[in-house]
Order: sequence, then C-alpha cells, then structure tokens
Amino acid sequence: MIRINARVLLFPLILLLVFGAIQLKAQNGGFVSSKEGKFYLDKKVYRFVGINFWYGAYLGMKDFPGNRNRLDKELDFLASNGVSNLRVLVSSEGDSTYPFRVNPSFQKSPGEYNEEVLIGLDYLLQQCGKRNLKVVLYFTNNWEWSGGFGQYLEWNGYGKPPLPKTENWDWEKYRDYIAQYYSCEPCVSQGKELITKVVGRKNSITGIWYKEEPAIFAWELANEPRPMRSSSNESFQNWVISTSALVKKLDPNHLLTTGCEGDVAFEGDLNFYKKVHANPTI
Repeated sequence: MIRINARVLLFPLILLLVFGAIQLKAQNGGFVSSKEGKFYLDKKVYRFVGINFWYGAYLGMKDFPGNRNRLDKELDFLASNGVSNLRVLVSSEGDSTYPFRVNPSFQKSPGEYNEEVLIGLDYLLQQCGKRNLKVVLYFTNNWEWSGGFGQYLEWNGYGKPPLPKTENWDWEKYRDYIAQYYSCEPCVSQGKELITKVVGRKNSITGIWYKEEPAIFAWELANEPRPMRSSSNESFQNWVISTSALVKKLDPNHLLTTGCEGDVAFEGDLNFYKKVHANPTI
C-alpha cells in the first residue's frame, strides 16, 4: 500500500492558488486600462463622471487645514450623486509670501517635503477606495497658485516669476518665464525627484503601495502644462518623453496623462498635440 503525505499534495495546490490569485490581480486588480479610445475596468467599459477636487489631500490632513469630517461628507455626497472620479493635486511648492498660493506647501524648498500632506493623501485614497471612487493625481502645476513650474525656476536662479494680482504681472512675461522650465535641467530633475518619492510611496494607513492602489485611476504629469512658446516645443516634448518614462518605470499599472488642455495648450497646433501624445507611455 502506498501512502502519500497529504502535505505533499497540498503544497502544489497552495502554490496554484497563490499563483492564480497573483494572475487574477494582474489581470483584474482594479486598474483601469485604455484601448481604442475607451477605458476598461475588469474587462468592462469604464465610464465616469468626474470633477476637480484639487484640495482633497489637504482636507485629509490630521491637523489644520485638514478636516476629515468634511472630507468624508463631501465624498459621500459626490458618490451618492454619481460622481466617481476625482482629480487631485499632489504637490504645492514654495512658501506663503505670495498670499494667493496654496498653503501650507507640500514642498517648501527643494527636497523638503511635508509628510503631513502625504498622510492627507493617504487618507483620501483610503476613503475613496471605500466608496469605489477613482482618483487622477497630478504632480505639479503650470500655474502659480500652487507654486508649480515657476517656483522650480525661482529656486534655480531664474528670478521671481510674474505673479497675478501684483504690480509685476504681465501675461506675455509669464509665458516667457514658464517656457524656460522644460530646458532647465535642475528644475526637471527636482520634479523627477518628487515623482519618485510620491509614486514609490506606501500608504501609511492601508499599507498599500501607491503603484498597487486600485483607487488611483491615473497619474498626470502636471495641471495644464503648455510649451507657452513655440520655441520651447522641442524641450516640452523631451520633458514629456523623459518624465513619462520615469513614471511608467516606477508604476506600470496605472494610466498616465500629460494633463494638457487639447489644442488650447498648443495654440491650435493639433499636429504638434498629436505628436506629443503619440508617445506610447501616454
């Protein structure tokens, strides 16, 4: 009579189940994909109503200006009214000397990060996951209200940016100023350091790595980035190529968008718009 140890039979079964679970997560793990102009979630077409909710991470902070009770109520309201996708700011840069800027800043100076804001983002993602809400996270900003590209330029010796509601404000000067960002190597490098920190984060509340977080719908390179001047088109495209490659290397699971506003961002030049967005990482 041949006796077979039950554990010998059970071990490959456990391996099969574990491997099957990993495969299932890889195929259906709550990540949205895109194909031929449509979004898919768990092999079904994914449609959504979305809103800008830039301050979500700030409401998620434990202390002022955080207000988790308000955040929970707003998320409940949105979910109950059919809104299922939120677009949220990740990083604000600079200090509070400009009174019309997001405060407190996530990055007061290069590499000096405010962990409390990230904990607020952790909380937001946890609460969105509970309500089956998806989140688009944009890393930085073309505009001054959160610091953005202008703050990186100021940090790296390009002088102070023209700011709205100040005597120095001039739209054409602002365009000239911001257009320099894409060819400013230390600016772009500092932006990539931020991306590496955020995309590589592990949620302090749930223990889920951001790259494995089903509540994240997509990353966005910036809020409404523009070349600003046609002379910076090439450097803008190079920025999109190199920065998007970094994001996808760190996180192959989630979608990635530039954040551009269609032809408005390219002064009506749809050919250049298509060229930039032909990048396979976008």
